Amino acid sequence: MALYNTTAGAGAALTPRGVRQFKSTPSPLVDHELDSIDYRDDSDTVDDTLTSPGALALQAPSSPLANITLFKVRASEVTVKSAFSYTLTRTNKLRSNLILQKKSMHDYQIVHGQHKWLVPTLLATAYSITMSADFDVSGEKIYTWTNKDLDNPLLMDIVVEYFFYGEYSRDPKYPSLIYAEDPARPLLPRTEPSATAGLHLGVYSIAKTLGCPELAELAFSKLQIELAEKDFNRKDFMELAWPVFQNEPPEMDSKIKVLFGTYVALFDDQWTRSGDQAYFNWVGKTPEFCKYLKQAQYELSMFQERGRNGRKRKLSGGKEVTKEH
Repeated sequence: MALYNTTAGAGAALTPRGVRQFKSTPSPLVDHELDSIDYRDDSDTVDDTLTSPGALALQAPSSPLANITLFKVRASEVTVKSAFSYTLTRTNKLRSNLILQKKSMHDYQIVHGQHKWLVPTLLATAYSITMSADFDVSGEKIYTWTNKDLDNPLLMDIVVEYFFYGEYSRDPKYPSLIYAEDPARPLLPRTEPSATAGLHLGVYSIAKTLGCPELAELAFSKLQIELAEKDFNRKDFMELAWPVFQNEPPEMDSKIKVLFGTYVALFDDQWTRSGDQAYFNWVGKTPEFCKYLKQAQYELSMFQERGRNGRKRKLSGGKEVTKEH
């Protein structure tokens, strides 16, 4: 399966430092923001600064059973986007200078079919383990994307956007190649309800393939937000999740499967009571999904019980002692 296909028709891996804003909207560096860049020497240690409960939840050790963050967001009155917005200290003057310098510094070429992107070598090798390793071996300042399972130039355009700004924000209804040198063919818009979630899933997959762990984490958090904000109907969610649990290429890791299993755990009773035979057939044909669903349902019941016990303690003035699970 070509995930979210919308086409019509060198040196050691460096760790840039400085300030990166992760928001729900893009935040390119502009002149008045340059004062906020941390101009430290490259020899300095990197300090990861996290803010907001959502950020802390994302960085906490993940449960082996369910995506607890999704439970917490669904059960809370806090707006999802503010709960998930956070700041990471990462990028230094290297990134901001390279973004603002003239095009002659963009000497690394990324090729995907008829499309081409030019970026600074230091950014490509710093943020992609795969590109860094390829440059180490070949010494060539060119990387050719040949993965047919992710044959979508929009995904690579998003990767390049992330190289420059540490963020991405795209609407699948209006897809365009913003950073490509020669965008050849137009991209088909996606209007199905699961289009945005599918886009984040595609970004997660290409980030994992290219060895961009921070981009993968960003895409995962955006997918969490999309699932937390939107109640998909059964048909739309099944179309999104079916390839994941059939292990169709590109194969997804257990982190995505846990997230999807958790989402269905929140709605399984409602979907089961609906008597939808298509849902029953879907569950029956995806035994791996059933495993993640059952695990998430158990963790959800524990989460709900802890919430009920907490309310009881509050009503009784904190005197009630509850059993730890």
